[in-house]
Amino acid sequence: MRKPLAVILLLLSIGMFGWVGYDYQNSGGALMQVDLAGSHGSLKPIELKPDMGQIRFLLNVSYEIDILEQDVSAYEYEAALSGLRGKIIFREAGSQREKRDDNTPQSENRSVSHVLKTIEVSETGAYELAWTVTPDAARITELSMTLREHVRPFQTGYFIAGLICFGLGFLILRQRRPRSR
Repeated sequence: MRKPLAVILLLLSIGMFGWVGYDYQNSGGALMQVDLAGSHGSLKPIELKPDMGQIRFLLNVSYEIDILEQDVSAYEYEAALSGLRGKIIFREAGSQREKRDDNTPQSENRSVSHVLKTIEVSETGAYELAWTVTPDAARITELSMTLREHVRPFQTGYFIAGLICFGLGFLILRQRRPRSR
């Protein structure tokens, strides 16, 4: 009876982790999706209002990469949202790295969505989103920016429940039965 319970708990935890990640990235409604061209630019004006609820900014990147080393920098990105009177609302930067497990060179096509920031708009107005994507080892094939309105925050409760289910399932699997003599 213990093994099926452990499997159920582990599967439940995987489902919770998947749902939390999916919900974080895809909750709410699409406000706009814009294809981007080049390695830098800006989107303006972006009309935002407080009644849009929380707004999440996502940078979507599709790329080709030849992974010739164990750890390769694919690209770096930066995005900054400035509001009324040029006030910086957020500035986010990061990079995408690729790793391989063996010593065989690989060539792959990948797509990644980076959640840049979630904000609450306090003033109605025109905003500007400046962005830069600097390829290192990657060849960028598609680039777009998605804004989602009325998004839900990260579901911490479900994430913690998933951790608990995973921990219990693991402990049940590791527990040894007492030997009968």
